Amino acid sequence: MVSLNATIYRQADFWACRGCSNRVLFSGCRRQRLARFTERGTKTALNITKSNHNSFIVRTSNELFPPKATVRRGSWGVSASNTEAPAIDSKPIVVVGSINADIVVEVDRLPKKGETLSATGGGSVIPGGKGANQAAAAALLAPNPTYMVGQVGRDAYGETLKTALSSCNVHLTHVVEVEQPSGQAIVMLQPDGDNSIIIIGAANRAWESPSDEALSAVAGAGALLLQREVPEEVNLAAARVARDAGVLVVLDAGGEEGPLPVELLCLVDVLSPNETELARLT
Repeated sequence: MVSLNATIYRQADFWACRGCSNRVLFSGCRRQRLARFTERGTKTALNITKSNHNSFIVRTSNELFPPKATVRRGSWGVSASNTEAPAIDSKPIVVVGSINADIVVEVDRLPKKGETLSATGGGSVIPGGKGANQAAAAALLAPNPTYMVGQVGRDAYGETLKTALSSCNVHLTHVVEVEQPSGQAIVMLQPDGDNSIIIIGAANRAWESPSDEALSAVAGAGALLLQREVPEEVNLAAARVARDAGVLVVLDAGGEEGPLPVELLCLVDVLSPNETELARLT
């Protein structure tokens, strides 16, 4: 088992709060906790005290402090503050990952086994997927061009998702249409802000490896952003190319219940799990 040595510290106005009850995706949450690696690599024991917040940022190297921003619910619209963020030189940001249509349903509580519940409001379909979220945020917050590498179906969701990404100035050169339906996520949102999500991988999982053109884009990037809503082989292929080219690799640990491959972990510079994902890793 790979173990890590880390400490918890407080940081306001930092990165994305992915579990806050105020339902803001990209705000500086003052309850957020970060876990900082004391050394690069995968040695020693993990030492992380329990936080009162379910969103962690775990980093193995470079410090990245993007500007604070807010996201309007149901959209990828972002308004940034005056907080300065260091650029990753002038190279593009490349995201390899999932593109989903999120079907959001508000409920008072989760149903019990065999129980049927009515939603408290009308359901909504919004663009999502951990990869697409990363790409939209990067394109809206960073001066660098952002490229999405992913797959959607030849269906209405696929067209809607591509249009939404394009509206955020995400480059879609490496987004491919496939015969499988577009990926979806069923999101059950409770009043306290907690949510439970079921992922339907579909086009996101029907993927053996990024194309040669996409891997060439990775090699020329300033940063590579990954998640675990696509096959691990896809992440590994992209991460290997990035490491060989000296490109910063950021991995959102969410999306896959299985253990994180040791090889992938060793290729990652910044690892971002929430509490549940962090517990699974240890």
